[in-house]
Amino acid sequence: MIVISCLIAFFFILEGIISFYHPLVSNNETSGPISFIKDETTKFPQLSASEWNMDINLGKVNASFIGEKSEDVSGWAVAGVGDVNNDGYDDIIIGATSNNEGGENAGKTYLIFGRSTALWQMDINLSEADVSFIGEDSHDNSGFAVAGAGDVNNDGYDDIVIGASGDEEGGNDAGQTYLILGRPTNQWQIDIDLAEANASFIGEDNLYNSGNAVASVGDTNKDGFDDIIIGARGSWEAGSGSGQAYLILGRPTNQWRVDTDLSEANASFIGEDNYDAAGWAVAGAGDVNNDGFADILISASGDEEGGEKAGQTYLILPYIPPKINITSPINTIYRQKNITLTYTVSNGKITFYIDGIRNTTILPSGSILSNLLDGIHNVTLVVVDQGENVYINTIIFTLDNTPPIITINSPTPGTYTTNIITLSLFGGSNHYWYYIEDVDTTNQTWTAITDRALSDGIYTLHVYGNDSIGNEGHASVIFSIDTTPPNLVIDSPLPMIYTTNTINMNFSGNADNYWYYIESIDDTNQSWNELMNRTFSDGTFILHVYGNDSVGNEAVVSVTFTINTNTTTNTQDSKITTSITRNIGGDEIVLILSTSILGGLSFIGVLSLIIRRELLKKGEELPPDNLLSLDE
Repeated sequence: MIVISCLIAFFFILEGIISFYHPLVSNNETSGPISFIKDETTKFPQLSASEWNMDINLGKVNASFIGEKSEDVSGWAVAGVGDVNNDGYDDIIIGATSNNEGGENAGKTYLIFGRSTALWQMDINLSEADVSFIGEDSHDNSGFAVAGAGDVNNDGYDDIVIGASGDEEGGNDAGQTYLILGRPTNQWQIDIDLAEANASFIGEDNLYNSGNAVASVGDTNKDGFDDIIIGARGSWEAGSGSGQAYLILGRPTNQWRVDTDLSEANASFIGEDNYDAAGWAVAGAGDVNNDGFADILISASGDEEGGEKAGQTYLILPYIPPKINITSPINTIYRQKNITLTYTVSNGKITFYIDGIRNTTILPSGSILSNLLDGIHNVTLVVVDQGENVYINTIIFTLDNTPPIITINSPTPGTYTTNIITLSLFGGSNHYWYYIEDVDTTNQTWTAITDRALSDGIYTLHVYGNDSIGNEGHASVIFSIDTTPPNLVIDSPLPMIYTTNTINMNFSGNADNYWYYIESIDDTNQSWNELMNRTFSDGTFILHVYGNDSVGNEAVVSVTFTINTNTTTNTQDSKITTSITRNIGGDEIVLILSTSILGGLSFIGVLSLIIRRELLKKGEELPPDNLLSLDE
């Protein structure tokens, strides 16, 4: 752009006059030299574009603009800037790098709005420009480079960039570049100080001369905002005078700011060698490879690769790697077998790998990854762009549909002889609850160890637990409670007086095991054999019979009887009172029996006891006072 500007300045600056040419119309459309006629309507000579000719005198063009003062050097840089006020006409900008209005050689830049053909005229003094921008300080040389910036904030108005290569805010001749955002016509004015620019970029160091060249390069990153490039031909980043160019990406209006150091540029390009003066000229190159990205030109006029001062120009083809965005699955744990795959890829050829295995087909976004087993999985998208560059995005995720294991430590399957049951468990859950069938109507919270009081019966305990992601486990156990002792009945001896020393010992009941002992005779428990006989001397004895069931419930029944073999005593009438102890349903019941003896036989007493025994065998209830007295 600077090369073009300088050529324009060289050929078109005639004593500070800028000429604007419009095609002229010949009155001989077929042959002969071009002649000019005066159009009384438009006041302009016109020429058919098909009849351009050599050596057209600039004094006869359509419009020209004259510098305000001597030595202003107006026209040092010129550019079309697009439609900065969005009125349908493109606009132009003219730099006068030596203007002294803001100080010696502060420089000034003029904006001329586009208009209909009839409104253009020759010899317009630049003091009549629609808008002007004055350099901040002496020797800034603002207007040294000017350019349209495109639409850097995407607001529908084209924008302007102005270079002031002599600005010293960042150091001696560090240079500064100003960005002016487009706006409606009524918001522009004359003599705007460049300190009021919407954004500015300061050279990094002394002698960089940043802003010696400026240009719009279009949208290099395809984000919808046009971008600009700034040359700093004096940069010594890669060596003395090697030069540098800075790329500034477009952005929303509220993200632009003044006095941004060019070290904060989005990208920069440095010259290869000393004195290359890279950034001497910069320009947008359009889309030279038709890849959809705007390209960039940077000149290094001092480069000597082709010989002394041969110069070199560089073409930069901006490129954005494909954007791979996998939105599902994500790096988390899933409680499901099927996973939805959703993703976006900006460009390039896609290949899928699932758990390291290449998928033979391209899965469109929204596809279902089905029948995955529990465990850790990964999905990898490999994208190869047109330059054969490879980009990879991998997502690792986990499937866990396995419920936690719950082990019930207590109760266990079986029968308990206590009504207090301890509930305890082991497992990998985060939270537990339980209920007992036919007992609990709602779920119960499980604590570390829980005791429950239950009556005799058969129960089913259900325990539930879930893990941190909601998988639910279940365990159950069936157990019973039996605290009822077995029934025992001593059939013989009976609570009476026997006149013989040999007594038949017999019993009946539902116990599984039996044993007995006779007070004052047996030192230890004796095994009970059915229909067993024992020999006794005369006296009164107490027999204790024991029995337990399969789960250990124990019952005891006792009887007191007398042995009297004295015949004299037996022939006398007598009345004997004795007792029998009976364990029924866990309650010990004492029966006091009064028996009449006639000649050694107890008729009523024996009959009464036999009846009583039979009642007990049949499970009949005892009298309410649990006391039975049999009289003669």
